[in-house]
Amino acid sequence: MEYTKGAPIANLKSYLHSKIELSAAFDSGIDPMLAADTLTARYTSPKNEDGINDIAYWVDEGYGYFTMPGKDKEGLDVVHIDEIFPPKMIALDADGFFNKVPSYRTLHFTKGSVIIPFPNPAFVTLKVVAPEVDALAICILAELKKHAVEIANMNKLVMEEQLEIFEKMCGKEIWQHFSQKQLADYFRISENYMSDLRGGR
Repeated sequence: MEYTKGAPIANLKSYLHSKIELSAAFDSGIDPMLAADTLTARYTSPKNEDGINDIAYWVDEGYGYFTMPGKDKEGLDVVHIDEIFPPKMIALDADGFFNKVPSYRTLHFTKGSVIIPFPNPAFVTLKVVAPEVDALAICILAELKKHAVEIANMNKLVMEEQLEIFEKMCGKEIWQHFSQKQLADYFRISENYMSDLRGGR
């Protein structure tokens, strides 16, 4: 990972300040905790020793995504993409980060992504000087819930409409970060069907 400073941090802080009114203590407390990383390869977020996803990430550019174990049509073990986080969004496992619940899902980020990690201990420390962080967390969780509802509603549509909405939500750049095979797996369709759908658009 390459260390960077500047716009990503400003973007994150602008996003956070758009949610609720934050104190000067919040800014002075969080500033030393923020550092942006530009990923030169796919990155997998480490779980702690208890198998907990306890790091949240601001996705400034690129994409975050969860994978989970599953089975293919032949019953063989495979790893599926379970959830995708587009740019300008916070990616986290809410149960892991806030409730210390172990997870079978693993969080990754695509090559070329620009991310800002924020581990749970930093969150706990920040609350001491800026109690409004709890209310801010509720706002972030509400946005993640809204995103999940939008995906659920998208999944009720025919496949052609799903792809159109998916590209609007995530940007057409997503095809540069994921292979067609990966996204076909995400939609639980065959790669040939995905190719036909894209070819007919």
